Amino acid sequence: MNPSVKTFDVIALGELNVDLILNRVDGLPVVGKEIFAREMTCTLGSSTAIFAANIASLGVRTAFAGMIGRDDFGALVRRSLDARGVDTRYVIESEHAATGGRLS
Repeated sequence: MNPSVKTFDVIALGELNVDLILNRVDGLPVVGKEIFAREMTCTLGSSTAIFAANIASLGVRTAFAGMIGRDDFGALVRRSLDARGVDTRYVIESEHAATGGRLS
């Protein structure tokens, strides 16, 4: 490979998570009391992943190196990054850890 040819402008390295955003919540949490949200959104989380997705959507050649689990959250993370143009070939899928770093 020619060393003067760059494949990526940015390679982001970090954790990959999902953010759960609760909306239309009546009141603040109280110990021992359930408070219900009328809307919930699952979206790409972690500041590094959000940065990578946003900069890729601006046309910057971006890749991400990190780890996800083979679970629904991992699938959401990969789909979200792919949809924004982030190269995910360096994202490892683990059978032994859940997305977000929790060991199974």
